[in-house]
Amino acid sequence: MREELYDKVSHAERTYDIPGRAGKHISQLREELAVQVDPRPGDSTWRMMRVLNPLDRCMGFVTLTFSLYVLMGMAAGRIVELHPDEKQWIKKKRGEARKQSETK
Repeated sequence: MREELYDKVSHAERTYDIPGRAGKHISQLREELAVQVDPRPGDSTWRMMRVLNPLDRCMGFVTLTFSLYVLMGMAAGRIVELHPDEKQWIKKKRGEARKQSETK
């Protein structure tokens, strides 16, 4: 059944321009089925999806890890180094804001 479904989904995706969310769902179904069906030596799309699906997941993990690293570094103040005059300006602005909140 998976083989037939992959063939039909592939045919529909190649033949029709399916817009919006439905087209995205069809494409995701085809990617998931490409991993589950028997090898197809003549189908370059199958070969590409078979390689890209795990690669896409790995890249997603790498992106998430790097983003967390950058955000944690920014929170700890390690990524952005300020010059002394910039630090002084920030302290001045914080002091002004504190004074304004105290007067209210």
